[in-house]
Amino acid sequence: MNNRHFIAGDTHTHFLQEEHMKENLSRYLREEETRMQTLADSLRHGKEAAAISAAVSVYISQTQNKAE
Repeated sequence: MNNRHFIAGDTHTHFLQEEHMKENLSRYLREEETRMQTLADSLRHGKEAAAISAAVSVYISQTQNKAE
């Protein structure tokens, strides 16, 4: 996708045989793994925040019930 010929609209496929294609694919896979890890970390953090929020909500609710 980042190939300048492809971006320019040249839809030939001989670039698949170019030497640097293997390097580009390896770089792309590393970048994709990094993106997936970042997403996983973000989702994990979101679950932690939701658990904390739920705990605080329950605590506040129980405190209010005891006061009444």
